[in-house]
Amino acid sequence: MMLLDGSSTFTIGLIGSLIIKETLPPLSNISPWIWIIAFAVANLSASFLLIRGFKYIEAQTGSLILPMEIIFASLFGFIFFREVLSINVYLGGIFIFLAATLPALKSSDNQ
Repeated sequence: MMLLDGSSTFTIGLIGSLIIKETLPPLSNISPWIWIIAFAVANLSASFLLIRGFKYIEAQTGSLILPMEIIFASLFGFIFFREVLSINVYLGGIFIFLAATLPALKSSDNQ
C-alpha cells in the first residue's frame, strides 16, 4: 500500500514538475538537498505511522481524528510564520474539533 502511494505520488509530482518546468537545486549545493531528503523522510514516516495507528483504533474514530492535522497545521502556521487566518478557517477548525471529540464523549457516557 505504501509502495503504491509513494510511487503514484512520485509519478504525479514528476509530471507536474515537468509541466511547470520546476528547477532542482544543483547537486553541489548540499543544503537544499538535506531539506528535500528530510521532507521525504518525514512524509514516509507519517504514512507509515498512519497505517500503523489504524491497527490500534477503529477506522471510524481514526477518520474523525485525522482531519485534526489541518487544525495543527493552521495553528503552527500562525505561531511560527505569523499567518493570518480567516474566519472560515476558525469555523472549520471548530467543526473538525467537535467531530473529533464527540465520539470520545459518547463512548465515555456508555461506560
